[in-house]
Amino acid sequence: MSNTSSEKSVDDSSRKKAGMMSSRRIRMFGLMITPFGWVILFTLLPMVMILLLSFFRYETFKIIPQLNLENYIRTFHTPSFRRLLWRSFWNALIIGFGAVVIAYPLAYYITRCLTGKKIIYFILIVIPLWVSYLLRIYSWRVILGRNGFINTFLVAIGILKEPSSLLLFNNFAVTLVLTYISLPFAFIPIYVALEKIPRNLEEASRDLGANGFKTFRKVVFPLSLPGLVTGGAFALILGFGDYVTPNLVGGTAGFRLSNAIEKWFGTGNNRPFGAAQAVLLLVVVLIVLGLVFLSGGVKGVIEE
Repeated sequence: MSNTSSEKSVDDSSRKKAGMMSSRRIRMFGLMITPFGWVILFTLLPMVMILLLSFFRYETFKIIPQLNLENYIRTFHTPSFRRLLWRSFWNALIIGFGAVVIAYPLAYYITRCLTGKKIIYFILIVIPLWVSYLLRIYSWRVILGRNGFINTFLVAIGILKEPSSLLLFNNFAVTLVLTYISLPFAFIPIYVALEKIPRNLEEASRDLGANGFKTFRKVVFPLSLPGLVTGGAFALILGFGDYVTPNLVGGTAGFRLSNAIEKWFGTGNNRPFGAAQAVLLLVVVLIVLGLVFLSGGVKGVIEE
């Protein structure tokens, strides 16, 4: 009888353990499926829908679900698409370069020259991300406008006789505002890359006779290059795909490929054609991300 009761208790405990394990797996599955489901529902599914839509036909205000390459052929044979693609990518390169040129010295100064106040300056750099995107753009419209701060200052010191309208509604305004908006996105990966560089490597470089500039050129900069490339890519992608900023501060002179896509989905009323252009824009972005991924193995080497 005692053996039977002990066997029953063992069976009961094993069942309880199995039930606890299964409930734990269910909870873990629920925790994992929530973020994955969010990504699938709001990221992958819309991309698949845009991809499918790009292969549909459009005739007389009607979308016909027949798969074909007509939209892509028409896109490649449209001179305005090639011109807008080149203009958008070239301006995105300028935005990425400008953001990196500003962000790298800031990140280097904060990580190397400041000691106990790093977090304060870091927050000051990224705090614009807490402000509404549209509010920041409209703030620049006020700054660059005829009655804005820059025009008022230039008139006050005698450089201009009257306020100028050349600062707004052109390609310069779009590039300037997008460089400002993308600056925190370029700053964060550069800051992280510089902060992770062991200080003993720099001390060893100095012990071997290298001065400060050579230590930076041979050790610090190569080790921070992946963060620099990542930050530049973030800024480039933001400048390449944004259509709100060109609409608000660019006017007709700041028209980009993203604005053309938005027009095809709106007043142009040809969504399959706009979807084809959106897919091609996404391909360019994926190529940039692929190049960033390939640059992840850059190493710094101290040379004699």
